[in-house]
Amino acid sequence: DGITVVCERAHRLHGTSLVIEASLLLRLGPSTSATACAVLHRFFHRRSLAEFDVWTIAAGCTLIACKVEEEEASGAGRSLMRETVAVYHHLFRRRRLRVGHAASDDPASTTGARSHLASLDESVRRNLLRSHVPTRASAAVHGSVASAIWTRAVRTAEGEILRETGFVLHWIPDMHPHKFLLYMIRMLKLGSSAAQAAWEYCNDSTRLDLGTRFGGEVIACAAIHLAVPQGSEAWYVAFVGNRGVDVASVCNALLALHDERVTGPANMQAFLPSLVEGGAFNDPGSELWKMLDAVEMTA
Repeated sequence: DGITVVCERAHRLHGTSLVIEASLLLRLGPSTSATACAVLHRFFHRRSLAEFDVWTIAAGCTLIACKVEEEEASGAGRSLMRETVAVYHHLFRRRRLRVGHAASDDPASTTGARSHLASLDESVRRNLLRSHVPTRASAAVHGSVASAIWTRAVRTAEGEILRETGFVLHWIPDMHPHKFLLYMIRMLKLGSSAAQAAWEYCNDSTRLDLGTRFGGEVIACAAIHLAVPQGSEAWYVAFVGNRGVDVASVCNALLALHDERVTGPANMQAFLPSLVEGGAFNDPGSELWKMLDAVEMTA
C-alpha cells in the first residue's frame, strides 16, 4: 500500500495513545485498555491504514474491549456508545489544536490541516482548551450532527473489526503479559518497586504490536529483565525455555519506545491526519473539521 514502516509505526502509536487516554477518561480497567490496543494491532495487521483511519478503529476497539471485558458505562442509564463517542470527540477537539506540533508530521500531509489553527498563538490555544465542555457533553455540544457523524463512523468501524477478527475475541484478555507477570513476581519474590517498574513496562508493550508477535509470558520476562537486570544469568529459562533471542527483541523494542523522538509529548498528544484516500470523517476539510473551525473562530 506504499506506507513506510516509520509512517505505520507513527499511526499505530497515535492510535494506541488515543485508546489509552480514552480508557483513562472512561475509567476503564487496565485489562480493558490492553485488550483494545491488542485488537487495534491485530486489525491493522490484516487491513491497511490506507483503508481505515486510526480514530474510528481506536474508538471501535475501545467499544469492543468494553464488551469483551464486560465493562459498563459510568453512571446508571448511560449508553456505552454515547460515552465512547463523547470521549473521542473530546480528544479530537483537544488534539486538533496541536496540528503541526508533532515532530513526525509530514508538512505535505498537514498543510490542509492547519486551516485557521496556524494563526493561533499558544495562549489562544490554551484558552480554547480551557473552554472545552466536560467530556460527557462534548459529543452533543454542536448538536445532533456531530454526534451522528461520530456514531455512524464508530458503528461502521466496530462491524469491520468484528468481521476481520471472526467475532472471536474472548481469548485476548487471557494472553496479556500482566497476568503472567503477577505469577512471575510471586515466584521471583520481587519487591514492590521492581514489580511496579515491570508492570509499567508491560503497559508500554501494549503501544506496540509485541502481543501479536510474542507470547505474553515472553513480554512479561522482558519487563522483569528491564526492571531488575539479572546480569548474564538466563533466569527466564524456567518460565519460557531457551527463548533468549525473543526476550532480547522485546527488551530492545521497549527501550526504543522510550525515545523522546518517538513517544515524546509532541508526538503522543498531537493530531495526525489519516492516510485514507479521500480523507477520513474527521480529517482536515471534513464536515466535522469545518464545524469545529466555525465554533472556535467565534470562541
